[in-house]
Amino acid sequence: MARLTGFLTAVAAAAAVTLAPAAAAHAEEPVDLDSGQVTDHVGALGGRESEVASALDRLNDDHRVQLFVVYVNDFSGQSASRWADDTAIKNGLGRRDALMAVATDARQYTVSVDKDFPLSDAKLDNVASVAIEPALSKNDWAGAAIGAARGYDAELSGRAVPSVNVRPGAAHPSKGGAGWIWLVVLVALAAVGLAVWWFARSRGRGAPARGRTGEPLVPLPDLDRQASSLLLQTDDAIRTSEQELGFATAQFGDDATKTFTDSLAESKTDLNASFRLRQQLDDSTPETEPQRRAMLDEIIERCTRANQRLDAVAADFEQLRDLVARAPEA
Repeated sequence: MARLTGFLTAVAAAAAVTLAPAAAAHAEEPVDLDSGQVTDHVGALGGRESEVASALDRLNDDHRVQLFVVYVNDFSGQSASRWADDTAIKNGLGRRDALMAVATDARQYTVSVDKDFPLSDAKLDNVASVAIEPALSKNDWAGAAIGAARGYDAELSGRAVPSVNVRPGAAHPSKGGAGWIWLVVLVALAAVGLAVWWFARSRGRGAPARGRTGEPLVPLPDLDRQASSLLLQTDDAIRTSEQELGFATAQFGDDATKTFTDSLAESKTDLNASFRLRQQLDDSTPETEPQRRAMLDEIIERCTRANQRLDAVAADFEQLRDLVARAPEA
């Protein structure tokens, strides 16, 4: 049921401490999609239901692909990918179905598809960056769904993905004030069995080449996408790591897990600094191209360092888990 080890998901979140929103009024468990292709628990569409339905219907009519869209307050403390996968499995979505879940209070969204979905990872990522994220960055919830449907339709037809006509300044359906500061998407691997260890995840494998001596500079849009993907990849890994470390500490004690706790804290420091840089890049004050390139380079370097730091202690933690598992035999 997955592109690799579960449903393929694309996760976005603004997780830096300084950007975290207030707690949601209530948690949302994985939902039933009995109401059709659109499930809106927070009044996100604001009277634009017919526009969204029209875009979804056209995608289904032209390509027999169904896009389901869900708006909730948050994902019940789960990772966005896990929540969406559970919802997709619970509702029996098939290989030509996609699920876009948006948590308006938690400032997260995800797109979940089956491993045999007719669009490649690269095409899904392209639709996300061109047709979904611009709308989400302005709290245009309906525009994001419309952009996703039109983007998938364009990719399946072999056309260029149209940019979404964003309606800026859309009110947050429940908070009514602060918009999403920043949303980007990442195609990441999320196993249905996330209970394996917090390091069983997609990890960054080092910063890509960015203008070393004798090599041409990576085009700025490409560098931006690389930084955004690695940033969200690192964010998702650290979120999962925090949850699993809590269980590990309860099982093994503070002393046994101190190395992992310290590594996670240092990685979070790098992640938060990276989010602040991303926020500066996306605010209303423009940077010169050299300034922008330097900031993106720093994001990549910090996120790579954070991932490498976690990787360095992953084997030790696995040995600790294995020792406990084999204790009765010993």
